[in-house]
Amino acid sequence: MTGVQTCALPILITMVTGESRSLDAQLLNAGDELFRALAAGRWSSTNPAVATVDSTGLIRGGGWGTATITVTGPGGDSATAAVTVVGDLLLSARGRLGAGAGLYQMSLDGASIEPVLLDSATNLYPVRSPSYHAIAFASDVRGLYDVYRMAPDGSALQRLTDAEGHHTQPVWSPDGAKIVFTSTRTGRPQIFEMSADGTAVEQLTHGDASSHSPALSLDGGTVAFVSGRGNDERVYLMSRDGQNVRPARLAEPDQLVRSPRFFPNGDLAAVVQIGTRATAVVRWDRQRDMRLPLVTSNGAIREFAVSRDGRFLVVVIESTAGGGKTPTEVLLVDLATSESTALAVPLAPETRVANPSF
Repeated sequence: MTGVQTCALPILITMVTGESRSLDAQLLNAGDELFRALAAGRWSSTNPAVATVDSTGLIRGGGWGTATITVTGPGGDSATAAVTVVGDLLLSARGRLGAGAGLYQMSLDGASIEPVLLDSATNLYPVRSPSYHAIAFASDVRGLYDVYRMAPDGSALQRLTDAEGHHTQPVWSPDGAKIVFTSTRTGRPQIFEMSADGTAVEQLTHGDASSHSPALSLDGGTVAFVSGRGNDERVYLMSRDGQNVRPARLAEPDQLVRSPRFFPNGDLAAVVQIGTRATAVVRWDRQRDMRLPLVTSNGAIREFAVSRDGRFLVVVIESTAGGGKTPTEVLLVDLATSESTALAVPLAPETRVANPSF
């Protein structure tokens, strides 16, 4: 195999626990051009507790951490792929008032949790890129809120916004090339878009009304957001370029709506106020053109997240319990079985959970 080496692609992989992915090894010639596929090789993992690999190159995420996958070809040449396995959920958690907020990853059963970023700042709205290779979030570490990005383990911290005002609520475009966010750089909160490195900033919403809480459809063509373009704040839709603004059909005219989220098939959901106190997560079924309540609570549903496959919801509800109980309750809803499970977040009792994301 003179002048030929093996190469496992991709060389950097981030995945969640329980996920499986196949690696294809290729033989390259001396000019790094594809020679042929590697029909057989020896596969190994430096940390099987984190990621295992079988004889076909199928890797499976086991526990959180990093592992190196190596494939060795018949001629003895080898190549490696770096694998990082992360938790199912990201969330922000705040202790006593004024104590800041840290970012954590957590297993979907709530049994395991570990910090991703703990400092003196209030860190909010963590969300992973589509590839899981990066996390975008908002932090007030410099006084006002800015949008930052970092590696899945909390390293390689990079500030993305530097204009005046607050910059929060980042969401990734489906291709990972752009970040849509809320900013007050022009006065009232408005929706902006920038490249994933913080350059090429464009304003998407304009006018006297505040606009915030953006969400992006899976095809990247539609932005949902909350705006006070009437008597009350409601959810609106617009094209990615900020045009074709129209109200979303999620609630009755007298109902308050917040926290829009898209399902993979394009359906939209949001938190809807029902009466004076009750709230619900309501889904707009596009095909049937109807509203479907998914979760209803006598307490205040603050936020929710939709899993990437659309099967699960994680719902944060303001607790009505007293006596030192946790101020927020976290509910896991399996939409395939209609089963709901309370997640016991393993943090201090006074911790307030916010901003869940998959």
